[in-house]
Amino acid sequence: MAVAVLIPAIASATPYYTGADEVSFAKLVPLTGTYRCTDTGGDPPYTARVKVEGAWLVWRENGSDPATEYIRWDAKRKVYLVIETGNDGEYNVSTTTGPDPLNAAWKHEYPPSTMYSTFSTRFAHGEFSLVAKFMVKGKMLTGRLDCKKL
Repeated sequence: MAVAVLIPAIASATPYYTGADEVSFAKLVPLTGTYRCTDTGGDPPYTARVKVEGAWLVWRENGSDPATEYIRWDAKRKVYLVIETGNDGEYNVSTTTGPDPLNAAWKHEYPPSTMYSTFSTRFAHGEFSLVAKFMVKGKMLTGRLDCKKL
């Protein structure tokens, strides 16, 4: 049954990836679905919808300060890439070379900043979490996002 669910999502990315690159992108597909999320930022719980759109896995939030994350396999650089965009135009780019992008350490690449450094992701049994370390006024803080598939 799980294979039947994954085939349409992988098929929609087929024109963009072939061979080993298609296998790499397929590692993102288990994240598709709808989630109920909470974070340490104090925002009320919100939902996020994740689906394949072309060569991207797109995570869209509907919270009070929604962001959209575009995630993909970069075949040229051989890294997984996430571009987070916010409503006010800001964006961040992070990458990982980890073999499992849903359970990996990610490095913040752009824009250059001493505030952000790395974050880690975990996904198992329909639960996704992200733990990020960031600097505020010289103090290292940790933020956490926890999401459960509905």
